[in-house]
Amino acid sequence: MFLDRNDYLEETFFTFPFSPIRDESGSVGGLFHPVTETTSRMLSERRTRGLGDLAARAGKAQSMEEACTLAAQTLADCELDLPFVLFYLFDTLRAEARLIASTGLQPGGNASPATVNLEAPQLPSWPLKEATVSTQPQRLADLESRFGHLSCGPYPESVKEAMVLPIIPPGSGQAVGVLIAGVSSRLPLNESDRAFRDLLAAGVTAAVANARAYEEERKRAEALAEIDACQDRVSFLM
Repeated sequence: MFLDRNDYLEETFFTFPFSPIRDESGSVGGLFHPVTETTSRMLSERRTRGLGDLAARAGKAQSMEEACTLAAQTLADCELDLPFVLFYLFDTLRAEARLIASTGLQPGGNASPATVNLEAPQLPSWPLKEATVSTQPQRLADLESRFGHLSCGPYPESVKEAMVLPIIPPGSGQAVGVLIAGVSSRLPLNESDRAFRDLLAAGVTAAVANARAYEEERKRAEALAEIDACQDRVSFLM
């Protein structure tokens, strides 16, 4: 159900049990109809399923780009909680951010540029430069003033808030990229929602870290193979 409370339509869940109330003759003279809100439990179950799917799919990635792509494909099914998601990875010098994958917003749009110059970002923009050195999620509550009406997700209302979540693999002092996750226009950004986004960032970070380790191991194996090939050629010539 969508209730008009807290000055907006809010997605809510309730149970409606019905129990007969019998009169002195044994006939049903009325109904006992308690109403119990189950929003917190239903949202928790829904989000847990999404996080499980994310771990199962993105964990198979063999490159950081593939990890972002698989994560975006998985999170496309979570539009009730995540009306849009953007994945940006930084170059080695952290001078440019490149949009790797997205859901909910068309790549190249006002709020989803294909590339962002971190040294001189064009307005409007996301605070990606801050994410290169930040270890904390950043909440943006002014999306309409930054980007105008953001029509995405299942509802007609514009998405007004988002969280910018840095992707910081273990052992890395700085972010290698960011996950930008929109907040549903019909759900509050409360403690439960923040916890979900923290787990989301952790899941994406784990997938990216595993894929990064795989890439590095593959490069080492290719370098060793090249050295062996060179030694074989030298031995043949001798």
